Amino acid sequence: MAPPRGLTPEQLTETLGRLAQEKVWRDEMRRTYRPLGIRAARDVRAEMRSGSDRRLAAAARAVSGRSYPDGAAVAVTAGARVPHALATVWGRKGRRTGWNLFDYSGPGQVNRVRRVRAASALSQHPLWVGQAWRVATRGEGPRGLNDALADHQGDYVDEFAAMSMGLIIRALPASAR
Repeated sequence: MAPPRGLTPEQLTETLGRLAQEKVWRDEMRRTYRPLGIRAARDVRAEMRSGSDRRLAAAARAVSGRSYPDGAAVAVTAGARVPHALATVWGRKGRRTGWNLFDYSGPGQVNRVRRVRAASALSQHPLWVGQAWRVATRGEGPRGLNDALADHQGDYVDEFAAMSMGLIIRALPASAR
């Protein structure tokens, strides 16, 4: 897509005035980012299903693409269909997760201690990925997500460039296109 030519300063001022309206700009940016978020989520789901980890493949159902005025995102939401999705993708912080998360005390204390020791020996979920990872870097960050984003990063940049040029062309008057 070629950039627009032959735009007068008055037309540029009028166009920027239209885009300066907060609601119009936010809506247009959200519409522009939407296909990118959907495509990234599709790529992430495919990457998660292609591996040998069955929990990660099941968690792929919880991945969705989102768009905001300032960018696109891939979200993982745990729900009734995939309650373990967050722990599978992001990992766990403590020794216990799920039904074994809370510290129960009472008459069955000895049995609970045996269960906790057995559960910590064979962890149900991998360790938490932490906060010191870079986006779209293979081998870092959330499982399945970051690897897929790293593999397709160039495609996303090209698609965003085309979409942003389309936004600029839509904003310009028909005489300047």
